[in-house]
Amino acid sequence: MRVFLAIDFPDTIRGELERLQEQLTVGRLVPSDNLHGLVRRTLLEQGRAVA
Repeated sequence: MRVFLAIDFPDTIRGELERLQEQLTVGRLVPSDNLHGLVRRTLLEQGRAVA
């Protein structure tokens, strides 16, 4: 089983991330409304966290 937790950033951090991504030469720009942090954990059936 996988568990995902999305973290919404404050507007100040969103603005900084928007400026940073404008400097990237590869990939595509993501609208600031869609910027978020993501934490992922994979759990074994026994309940041990793997990564």
